[in-house]
Amino acid sequence: MSLELRDAFDNLELLDSAGQVPSPLPVREMLQHTVTAQTLAISTTLLAGELITRIGTDPSQEQSKAVSQMTTAVTHTSAAAHHFSQTARTATSPAPRAGTAQADH
Repeated sequence: MSLELRDAFDNLELLDSAGQVPSPLPVREMLQHTVTAQTLAISTTLLAGELITRIGTDPSQEQSKAVSQMTTAVTHTSAAAHHFSQTARTATSPAPRAGTAQADH
């Protein structure tokens, strides 16, 4: 799982070689990042579930800490998937026209 996460992280780079967000955002890449983030969120959730099942109802202090860390990982990967999805949606949305309520915000 660790190698899978590292590989995914390497492929989720959004910045260009100058360290800036490219404009316009590459829509195809954004959609692929969204799929990758969703896959990682699912994998992390399943792994957390397996951990909880294996530990049982009487975890040691170390096991409780591991569950807590896995729960945090689930939260973070799920949030990342959501943010990638929002960014992809924004990247694929037409720009608001001048003089509209959206353009004025």
